[in-house]
Amino acid sequence: MLPEQYPLMSRNVQSFADVTAVVAEGDLRFRADLDPNWSTAGVPSGGYILASLVRAGLIASDKPHVVSMTAHFLNKPQFGHAAIEAVPLRRSRSTDQLRLTMTQQDIPCVETTIGLSTLNPKGSGEGQFWDGGSEVRPNIAYDACDLFVSTPERYPSPMMGQLGLRLDERSMGFMTGSPSERGCLDGWLELAGGENFDPTSLVFALDALPPATFDIQPTAWVPTLTLTAYVRALPAPGPVQIRYRAGLVQGGRVDQYCTIWDSEGAIVAQGTQLASVRMPSGSH
Repeated sequence: MLPEQYPLMSRNVQSFADVTAVVAEGDLRFRADLDPNWSTAGVPSGGYILASLVRAGLIASDKPHVVSMTAHFLNKPQFGHAAIEAVPLRRSRSTDQLRLTMTQQDIPCVETTIGLSTLNPKGSGEGQFWDGGSEVRPNIAYDACDLFVSTPERYPSPMMGQLGLRLDERSMGFMTGSPSERGCLDGWLELAGGENFDPTSLVFALDALPPATFDIQPTAWVPTLTLTAYVRALPAPGPVQIRYRAGLVQGGRVDQYCTIWDSEGAIVAQGTQLASVRMPSGSH
């Protein structure tokens, strides 16, 4: 029986580094333990799973950071042990590329390809050369956003008890049955215990918010089919600002886009995903 709400620090909060750690079990084979505290609607969070896969990739490579990842979610993972196998696809001086597969009882759950390299803090190295139209950072202050508290009725997510998610007022409407119909969620995310974000936890953050379609019409769960992540720079310390928006809803699927800025306003991660969605009949 789930508790009525999952406030931050309410239960057994673990550091993100610890909860996504993997154990090496032979050459390019690893074990992850999927924790029910990092779940929504009874399913392990997709971003949480991807972070565990990144941890395995970092051990299998000599490169320090994830820079890209494309994942296909094949079968619903269960809580408990999961096996991860890494297959090197290309190794070079600047970038390694690997295939990572998570299985449970020999059934593939998630298949990914990952790029690993070395990232710089924003503002170092070449810096921004040109921008053809990336997302403009919303002018939404951290202090102007309310802490999001999930409930079994509206959003059953024990994971929210492990995080600090703050949403702006317009993004909170789905919790009261009054979405803004912008198809957009804006807010700030922080890890528990003052843990700073790194490239691995940025991959998680790209899939940490409720579905952007919730801001259009209330629906059942919106399972991710495929997700692509780009990590652009090492983030500054502190919480990150997130914009998550829906694109085209058509044929039972939706494309969703996520942009993450660090506490100093630099874009540090971007993601896009295709998900299944069943909108109420008679809606838009």
